[in-house]
Amino acid sequence: MKKTLVAIAALAVVGAASAQSSVTLYGRIDAGLGDSKTTTTTAAGVSTTAPHSVTMNSGNATSSRWGMRGSEDLGGGLKANFRLESAISADTGVGVAGFTRTSTLGLSGGFGSVELGRQFTAYDNSLSYADPAGYGNFGGIGLAYAAGIHADGARQNNSINYFTPAMGPFAAQVTYAFQENVTAASNQSKYWGFNTTYGQGPLKVSFGYEALDTIPGAGLTTDAWALAASYNLGVANIGFGLEQAKQKGLAANGKDRGWNIGASVPVGPATLQASYGREKTTGLGAANSETKGGGLYVSYALSKRTSVYGGWATVKTDTVNSLVGSKTSKWGTGMIHNF
Repeated sequence: MKKTLVAIAALAVVGAASAQSSVTLYGRIDAGLGDSKTTTTTAAGVSTTAPHSVTMNSGNATSSRWGMRGSEDLGGGLKANFRLESAISADTGVGVAGFTRTSTLGLSGGFGSVELGRQFTAYDNSLSYADPAGYGNFGGIGLAYAAGIHADGARQNNSINYFTPAMGPFAAQVTYAFQENVTAASNQSKYWGFNTTYGQGPLKVSFGYEALDTIPGAGLTTDAWALAASYNLGVANIGFGLEQAKQKGLAANGKDRGWNIGASVPVGPATLQASYGREKTTGLGAANSETKGGGLYVSYALSKRTSVYGGWATVKTDTVNSLVGSKTSKWGTGMIHNF
């Protein structure tokens, strides 16, 4: 009887210890078929279409990835947290060496949370409020933040993120990245940014700002702001975003201005999505440009974790008073599984 009680006590101790820490394996696989056609036009008006064909692809709609995340209860409401995430190619099985999507370690508690490593910036996180669907590659949502002089970098190396605790419907995030290992071939920009978000009921609103040394040591800097919002009407979720970026330090200082709009409509197990976006760059003389495009996407849920989809998108860029430009259109269909 005494031996039995000792064994039970030992198991209880082990169970309590294991309950204080946890590790979760997760990921997403997107595999399917698709084709992308690009036509370029020269100043002389000559158009050329690059060779293209239907291929099997990984990440037609969203990036395939796998990762691990975990936490340890340190007591007193304090936790140690980590996350490691790597990109994979579902069509070939090849994975990216290292955890280049996310690699963080940090602490969380009543003060909020602090994360160190490679991670999404506060500015990038604020943009998600303009995307009511979150379907990635088939649409114009990202155009307002990807073309021209300022392309949203999404993640930063050597960065610190601080997330405030929820203050009613409000929250905030601050990002700072150190400038390290600057070489002629690879520049690590010094970076800082923040966002403030509001979310209550069907309305979500976010404002984000970022500033970085575009070319460290050369005096070229870029700063950008974005205002994003979405509203769930029940029958549809609509989103809208505005963005502006300025480049300083060159003889011709450029400016980007962009906007996007999108909608997501659930129809039983299916979801229909559409979006459009534009980005215009000025201040660069002959290099001024305008990019516009949009897309359609439909997904059908086979379960909570598995869906099939089809999508189409087009993007057109004009420069030098529309005499030089390119147009890309693509379609894709496939399946997504989350685990």
